[in-house]
Parts: sequence; C-alpha cells; structure tokens
Amino acid sequence: MFCNNCRSPYNSRIGAEARTCERSSSVQRQQLEYRITVLLGIIQQLQTTRHNKMLRQFDLNRSQFSVLCHFALQPARQCTISQLAEVMEINQPGITKIVRKLMERGFIDQTEGDRDRRKKRLFITPAGLGIVEQCQRAVAPDNAYCFAGWAHEELAGFESSLDKLKCWLDTHRDDILDHPR
Repeated sequence: MFCNNCRSPYNSRIGAEARTCERSSSVQRQQLEYRITVLLGIIQQLQTTRHNKMLRQFDLNRSQFSVLCHFALQPARQCTISQLAEVMEINQPGITKIVRKLMERGFIDQTEGDRDRRKKRLFITPAGLGIVEQCQRAVAPDNAYCFAGWAHEELAGFESSLDKLKCWLDTHRDDILDHPR
C-alpha cells in the first residue's frame, strides 16, 4: 500500500483508514505549523493597524497602549525601565521614548528605588488606568463587529488556544531552535 500524498509505502497493519505515511503526516504537520505562524503574523499586522487607527483619538499608538495595558493588568506593579524593556521585548531606547511620552501625559510615573535612589521604579497612575478603560470602551464595538459571526464556544476555544500559545512563547523566549539549512 502506498501513501496518497507522497506515494511511499506505509505500514498496512495500521488499517485501511490510514492512507498517509508517517513522512507525509510529518510534512503536513510542518506545513500546518508554518501556515499558522504566517497567519499569526498577518493577523498581528492587521490588528496593529486597526488598533492604531482607533487609538488615534486618544493620541496613543499600539506600543504605548501595550505598555499601559501591561501595568493596568496589575495596577500595583512597579518595575524599572530595564525590566519593562525586557518584558515588552523592546530595546531600551525605544521603551524609554514610549515611557517618556506616557509620563509627559501623566499616565505613568516613577518613584525612587528602595535601595538605590538612582533606580527609578515605574508605575501606572490613576489617569493611566482611566485612559486604558476609555480605550477599551472605544474598541469594544469594533471587537464585537469582528467576532459577530463567532459562537461563544468558538471564542472561548480560540481564547484558550491563544493563551496556551502565549504562555508557551512567554516561557520559551530565549530557546529558539537553530536547524541546519
């Protein structure tokens, strides 16, 4: 018996319903994984553009909003600029520019470190929490529009899968496999 996809022989003891070999299944899985990563990139770009358009009314861009959301998830959180750069995966000059703009607007503030007064600790202000809430209310109708054709169960399953991927990526930030070409 031969695989329907690659025409190589496969183990006939697997059963008649198995019409693909392990090699073909592996190739199909690689293609599916690749397609998912391409789709995630396209979705990220489309969503960034969409959010930037909606955030213009608040004179914010997606990067600034992301920093505010980082703090808003845990309003008591404080961190240094270096810690924020690391967690947001933005270089230090880039995150410094974002934070400076947010501080000018009163959305982020800083306090001196406990042990080292030179180490400033950043935190979100009540105004920062307020602007996050305003932005969330502003994007809610568009989110509803985007997901209008989705059943609640589909959204819940999608959210669960995305959270699983996010957690994996978060815990494996630095262990990228390098394969020979």
